[in-house]
Amino acid sequence: HKADHIVNQCCSMQDDFIKINPKLRKNTSVIFNPLSNKIINYAENHDLSKIKKNDYLLCVGSLKKAKAFNYAIEGFARIAKHFPKLRLKIVGEGKLEKQLKKIAMDLGIESRVDFEGFQKDIIPFYLYARATVLTSVYEGFPNVLIESILLGTPVVSFDCPSGPSEIIEKGVNGFLVEYQNIEDLKNQLYSVLLTKFYIKKMNKTVKKYYPKQIIQKYDRLLKSFQ
Repeated sequence: HKADHIVNQCCSMQDDFIKINPKLRKNTSVIFNPLSNKIINYAENHDLSKIKKNDYLLCVGSLKKAKAFNYAIEGFARIAKHFPKLRLKIVGEGKLEKQLKKIAMDLGIESRVDFEGFQKDIIPFYLYARATVLTSVYEGFPNVLIESILLGTPVVSFDCPSGPSEIIEKGVNGFLVEYQNIEDLKNQLYSVLLTKFYIKKMNKTVKKYYPKQIIQKYDRLLKSFQ
């Protein structure tokens, strides 16, 4: 309450903030997280339409409770028999690795789930995936989704708080899943694997997350206090 202004990472985060602090409604705004220049430079200097996708779905993040990769593994298990060559790759490290491996084993898909550990360069994993899957319990703002989309890979995400519903455009850059609904996750995984996506249309949906636009918003905000 002593701050001059509060910046929220997405609109749903701002909505939550205002519910708790209604008197500060006029002192808040939304400025999204930006894409990294590394991701942008790669996307703009390579012909992504020539990338031949490999048969795997991708999850990216720390192996912790909030990321809830157990849902991704279960969702993958429900479609695995219909896509016999498809794999699930999980990039990240954390204390839940053994638990997640056991879930894959219990579901009989352990031979098709790859735990890739921490990776310094995530770009190749995005590029060749059929889709990136996010099953988090909650997010601040999921940069994983906008990075994947800019690199030409559609996304499937739970409609978790907060951010995915503001990023995903159905059938254009991916599909939104009813929160923690495994059956709907299965259905949307089918959808993303059977839908033809157009890279130029996908890229347009994340142009607003370029650093230039984000910096301009911060610049205008800071100048408003001069």
